[in-house]
Amino acid sequence: MSRKKKPGKNTPLAYIFFSLIIGIILLSFLAKAFLVFKDSKFGDSDTYSIFLSNKKQYEVMTFYKTDNSVSIIKVEGKIGDIYKFLEIPVSAVYEDAELDLNKSVSSISTDILFSFPNAKSSVNVFDAIRIFLMSKSINPTDINTDKISYKQIESERDNIASIYFSDRKIEDEKLSIEVVNMSQEQGVGSRVARLLTNMGASVVLVSTGENGSSAIYAQESSYTQKKIGKVLNFPFLKGRKSKIADLTVIIGTDYDKLSVY
Repeated sequence: MSRKKKPGKNTPLAYIFFSLIIGIILLSFLAKAFLVFKDSKFGDSDTYSIFLSNKKQYEVMTFYKTDNSVSIIKVEGKIGDIYKFLEIPVSAVYEDAELDLNKSVSSISTDILFSFPNAKSSVNVFDAIRIFLMSKSINPTDINTDKISYKQIESERDNIASIYFSDRKIEDEKLSIEVVNMSQEQGVGSRVARLLTNMGASVVLVSTGENGSSAIYAQESSYTQKKIGKVLNFPFLKGRKSKIADLTVIIGTDYDKLSVY
């Protein structure tokens, strides 16, 4: 008469081990998803701008959540650094030789979401989903197109940039800003001041100082401070640095490690 085999003693341990592995994988996935979501630039801002390039054509596509509209700025001529050329808040870059910039906004947004294998993209996946969904609801009459040429002088480019890249929430807060260049690099203060002005900020003074670290100082947190901090990637430190401005932007010796501007 044969005896039935008793369940192995190691079976419960195997289940526990397997469950732990699945749990670790799941926690790792959730942690990565949280970090990606935290890095999203579309969620906490009224505008989201993408620099698009296929190596022959260049444009900046900006989505405006409040108006549910889009602007497309065609950049004529071969340019170098888009950040320094226009001094505008570019949220992400998408470059692909196969990208057809003559397509509709909806089609381009679809291409961005389902990126080509050879695409060079810094678009956050959550942002890609959001602009994809938003593009489907935008009326063609709410799509504005303009152009900027490398032949134009700086002030002409800034006049166009301020129209399309000015943030209404920054304008409404009306906070005065002092920019202090402590990087010991000439011209950086003026460049950042241009960027902030094109974003709708009120820069009241550009000054220089001794060596320091990059930071944004203000007595209280605000939308303006958060938006500038996100664009420049500078930390926020509570406290007043300037006697004449609500907010102080310090450009330190470490600015080139933190910011693309």
